[in-house]
Amino acid sequence: AASKSSSARFVLRSPAKRRGPRRVISWDSGGGSFQITDESGNMYGGQVGSSTSLAYMLEQVQGRTFTGSDSCNPCSIKDCQRLRDFLRANFMPPVPRWLADATLAGAAGDNRVISIGGSTCAFRMAKLATGNSIFGARELWDSIEHFAGHDDESLATLGFPQPRHHLQMTTRSRHCCENLHRT
Repeated sequence: AASKSSSARFVLRSPAKRRGPRRVISWDSGGGSFQITDESGNMYGGQVGSSTSLAYMLEQVQGRTFTGSDSCNPCSIKDCQRLRDFLRANFMPPVPRWLADATLAGAAGDNRVISIGGSTCAFRMAKLATGNSIFGARELWDSIEHFAGHDDESLATLGFPQPRHHLQMTTRSRHCCENLHRT
């Protein structure tokens, strides 16, 4: 994730190479929204981010009240699936043609994807969970299955800087990767 204090590149795994120049796609994931843009200024986004997805996990999936300092952990695979389905049904606008075309060969479509976020953003959580800076929806789901059921203390011991957000942010990242394929 790129931020003012540090810069790194995360790439979504692409199953096939395409011919021609690579397109640059920027994916910004914040606390309350996300945006995916290309070098032509096309933009796709939605009103869901790390804080809002945590609130949805607690309120809509687990039936608890969100106070701002709560944790959704430990959460189950079923919780993660329900969060994914809730986000898909309520917060993902239709994928525009330019993005569908750019992702025909997979989530990144052999494009250069630059992710933007801080040290606790969804992209860094996904990198920590998968152990790679190049990942796709399958790798993200495998990591969710691996870490489901962990509480905040065990996630912190494993090196996650903000464990109360870990699984719901990784679920949101995976959901966004999957949604790009559903056109």
